[in-house]
Formats: sequence, C-alpha cells, structure tokens
Amino acid sequence: MDSKTDDFNFVVGLEILDNMPHDRLYSANHRGVSADEEELTHVSTVLVEYATAEDGTVKERLEEQIVELKDISDPAIELFLYLWQTQQFD
Repeated sequence: MDSKTDDFNFVVGLEILDNMPHDRLYSANHRGVSADEEELTHVSTVLVEYATAEDGTVKERLEEQIVELKDISDPAIELFLYLWQTQQFD
C-alpha cells in the first residue's frame, strides 16, 4: 500500500448478508458520514446472549452497542479506516 496510482480502482467487500448491525462506523455524534466530513470514532457491535427456555428451546437475544473504536481491535475495520484516511477526494 505504499504506491499510488491515477488509474481506476475497484474495491470489493463481501460479507454474508445476516441483517445484523455490526461493523457500522459512526462519527462522535453517532451518525454516519460521507467523504471526509467528520472523523469516524465509533463502531456498532452486537452482543449475543443465549438462554434456554423451560421447554428446552434456545432463545437468542441481540443487543446493539455503540462503542469507541479505540476500545476494539478488528483487522477489517482497521484496514477500512486506513483506506478511508488515505483516500484523496476531489
């Protein structure tokens, strides 16, 4: 990633569509940003808890939490932030 090109580039990110709100990045006021209007400082994570009901079925409870980026370590988010911070917008 030490080279720069003026050619067209494509970045493709794929993930299984699981409808979970994890990995969304936010600014300090907890809203998304476009281009480089604000610094991305928070990320949405999902806490998953399992409980067994009386009938033996397992119930899943999901809770979205917004945490500061400095409190997590995620290689994919770190790579995205590197690309976000080094991107040149016209």
